[in-house]
Amino acid sequence: MDSKIISLSRERPLAITAFVLLFVAGCSSNKTEEVFLKVFSEKDLTLPLDAYDLDPLQRSVVDQADFKIADLCLGKFGLRMPSSKNTKPVKYPKNADYAGWLAPRDVKKYGYQGPPGMRDEAWAAQDGRRAFIIPSNIDAAYTGLGKKVVNGIKVPDGGCADEAERALNTGAPSPAGSSSAKPREHKQMLGLMDSASEVAFKDTRLTEADKRWSACMREQGYSYSAPYAAENDQRWKENVNLETRRRPVTSLEIQTAVADEQCRNETDYFGARLAVYTDAQNRVIAANKDKVSRLQKLMYTRYANARKILGLASR
Repeated sequence: MDSKIISLSRERPLAITAFVLLFVAGCSSNKTEEVFLKVFSEKDLTLPLDAYDLDPLQRSVVDQADFKIADLCLGKFGLRMPSSKNTKPVKYPKNADYAGWLAPRDVKKYGYQGPPGMRDEAWAAQDGRRAFIIPSNIDAAYTGLGKKVVNGIKVPDGGCADEAERALNTGAPSPAGSSSAKPREHKQMLGLMDSASEVAFKDTRLTEADKRWSACMREQGYSYSAPYAAENDQRWKENVNLETRRRPVTSLEIQTAVADEQCRNETDYFGARLAVYTDAQNRVIAANKDKVSRLQKLMYTRYANARKILGLASR
């Protein structure tokens, strides 16, 4: 292959509760009814682990510094980083997929598939940086894989990619607390997010939210057990262009997706999912207090180092 796609780039609990409890008195007994707060926009899609991570603008600064150091490193070999790399802040809401939030997909126009490039941006929102194509001529020097000497010069350990990581991690602790942070250890934040997802999947409130949504869809003539079943309907998987990873969107898919989004709104589906993920992330934070605290310090040390690398004023 001439090139490869790579993404080297996922103590304070959240002060908001994603749901409230209302106590309704009956004639002969009391019962507790859980009512989830409405989600009106992406600004409502906040989760506890966000407090320990960087925001999109800060992540963009780190990404720019990363590429600057890598480019300087490659310059020693007479090579350059690809100029096409996009380091602008990612606009896709980081927690949209956790909440099942469909707004970024613009389902009235694109159905479940969303606009071109949306899936890549959704991953970048989680990971902190966009994937990019590494030209074959810089592969060995950038990744540190394969040749150990390029154009007569020894490749640094881990290549120029790790050279940039070491510069960003200067002075930062390892998440384990045993040594200085190693390249890409900040990605352990993604591992915590995945752990919270596993906890959330076992929560019966998600099952109940699916049932409410399914009943709403049946009233509109659609038979699906849960939103993921509608999104993954095999009829929407036909005629995919393997090169662009895009496919034609049928009127039936658009009608289904529009009804789906309407039912998610009507049944407070987004609020239910946020409640579950809020609780799950708080549990993961409580079980990993020291690690989460060190990860937060690592993230903000990388950001401070990035500002220095770019010559920006300190904050």
